[in-house]
Amino acid sequence: MEKQKTSVGESITECDVICGPSCGIGSRVAYGVYGVRDRKAGRIRIPQEYNGHLVINIRPGAFRSNNRLKEVILNKYISEIPEDCFAGCTHLERVIIPRKLYSIEDGAFRGCISLKEIYFGGT
Repeated sequence: MEKQKTSVGESITECDVICGPSCGIGSRVAYGVYGVRDRKAGRIRIPQEYNGHLVINIRPGAFRSNNRLKEVILNKYISEIPEDCFAGCTHLERVIIPRKLYSIEDGAFRGCISLKEIYFGGT
């Protein structure tokens, strides 16, 4: 487990996410996030690498209805938040997204009634 400072100055522990092969980039395989191993985790950070491969996307519905999740930090390679990614995460309060993000799909945050803060690219 690795500690990292968030853009708001708090410490966060990287949570063990469930990743799997997503696509290939040239001759290299990239991974995508399918969910989180510890459904009790309140704060997660999507790692930049998993088993030596870049983590470049999140699968649709990956964190759906996770009622423990309060904060998420996406890595710099994530460029899209897919449909229903965080739908029903009723305790989600803060999301930190990379500067490179270009798309938030319909319903990505549907039902996130506690969402108060979204930090974009460190702002």
